[in-house]
Amino acid sequence: FLNACYWASGGTSNIKPFIRRISRSPQFPGSEDTVTVWARISDDSSPVYDSIYFRTDGGDWQALPHDSARGREYYFHIPPLGENSTVYYFVKAVDPTGRWSVSDTFHYQVSQGGAYSLDGWTLIQENSHREFYFDNVSILPGSYVIIVRNCTRSQFENFWGVQLPDEVVFLNGGNSFPVINGSENYTLVNAAGDTVDGPTISMSSGHSIQRISPLDPAGSPSSWDVVPDNLATPGSGANPANSHKVVINEASDASGSGNYIYEFVELFYDVITGVEEESSRDGHLTQVNVVSSLKELDWLNPPYSVYDVSGRKLLEVPAGSEVRDGGLKGGLYIVVKKGKTHPVLILR
Repeated sequence: FLNACYWASGGTSNIKPFIRRISRSPQFPGSEDTVTVWARISDDSSPVYDSIYFRTDGGDWQALPHDSARGREYYFHIPPLGENSTVYYFVKAVDPTGRWSVSDTFHYQVSQGGAYSLDGWTLIQENSHREFYFDNVSILPGSYVIIVRNCTRSQFENFWGVQLPDEVVFLNGGNSFPVINGSENYTLVNAAGDTVDGPTISMSSGHSIQRISPLDPAGSPSSWDVVPDNLATPGSGANPANSHKVVINEASDASGSGNYIYEFVELFYDVITGVEEESSRDGHLTQVNVVSSLKELDWLNPPYSVYDVSGRKLLEVPAGSEVRDGGLKGGLYIVVKKGKTHPVLILR
């Protein structure tokens, strides 16, 4: 059905409306937040009708018209929804000849105020026992907390050759945490004293341990990639599984004389944020990745996860594995890699 109408330049054409640059704010909404979604819609016919469709989890789709516009940017507002809801949405545009386009379907998770508080939590190092206490620290969904031995954020970035995203929380352990000499393991405990994650496998000097999946047990060697410490990936590299848990994601030594100050332990808040990339597709999915097998995707390499359009996880492929699709039937799926979503239509 049609919900809104706006007038563009005159003339007729058989070209479908073009939808691109779909964005939203805030990226990590809480239960009291109205989410603003905007899209650039172009068409050389008039009028063009547009709606945003949204639903929570497995509920019915609801449609809303845009409520403001700026040039060719059209703004929609999704009302506040309940905590822990997964919200799916897409934009549809129709021209007067009945030709139509639909954007990719995006999603976000409604969190408790967006960020998760770690106040009162403790990260424990064993084999030399040390503890790091969290005070006034919150972590955003899909982001990281890094505890470093004893350096500034800019020194850390220069040493590891990275630029940490602004939302990454960087904490200095004051030369007392972590202290990595080999055989250390880590346990994360909440303010109530309950173990949230860990103990991890033991470290070995000169190496980084990297979590393959937040769903895998922290104490199992098969849950980790062990790589030379020069391959550490602070502030990135997690393979989100949408467990909604804070997990120990990486711990790394820093080889070389005097480089111990750059040792770190990293936490990850495992929420798939559905961060959008610029994309558009028409009603026949011509802009979706259309393949007969995931092996045909030249950009895909593990780790990655596969979900159906309802958000149910179907497949998880760990790092170091071959690309596979687990015998998925023909249909539309969402491939999630490094927190980004990619729609894939499998034709069997």
